[in-house]
Amino acid sequence: MKSFTILGLMGLVLGLAVAISALRNADDNWAGGLLLATALLIGVAALGAAYHSGRRRAGRLGFAVFAAGYFALAFLGLSDQNLAKLPTSWLLSYVHQRVVPPLTLAVTLTGSTPGQFGQGTILMSNVTPGPLANTVTTTTTSQLSVASGTGNGTSAHWKAILPGAANYEAFSVVGHCLFALLAGLLGMVIARRYQARQERALECDPVAAG
Repeated sequence: MKSFTILGLMGLVLGLAVAISALRNADDNWAGGLLLATALLIGVAALGAAYHSGRRRAGRLGFAVFAAGYFALAFLGLSDQNLAKLPTSWLLSYVHQRVVPPLTLAVTLTGSTPGQFGQGTILMSNVTPGPLANTVTTTTTSQLSVASGTGNGTSAHWKAILPGAANYEAFSVVGHCLFALLAGLLGMVIARRYQARQERALECDPVAAG
């Protein structure tokens, strides 16, 4: 029992280290690697459920069912529009916006002739940083001045903790893979509790056990 506890603790520490590293350095390599690893873990858990019994079988079956369920929702079942409605997607999007907040740009249009454009200021929000920042474009009929925007609520603290969140596509894949594994762990706990309850019920009723 002691060796199992030590091995379990080592596995937990290793898993947390991999998860933190994947979130901090999210890129296409991490995203692809975690996609494959998550699918493999679900398959291994399903095979373990088929070839074990008792609480081990219950735990592996619970992991496979919950992890596969979330994995299917995130990567196979839901459209992008419906996937964005999941609370886990909200959380990933929130973290991304803290690391790379939208910009607000002040744009001034000045017409070269009266009544052509007039004068005024247009505020544009939710603008992704791009090559237009800090540039001035002049044409024969108008002048477009783009003021340098600053991210609303930009936090260097968030960037220091999770720089990989800036790459939202890869960060989202990594995050959903980790949520699938967390769902699997939750399913394992629930299944083992059901199994323990059933074993206690059978101990209290030997006739039913036979």
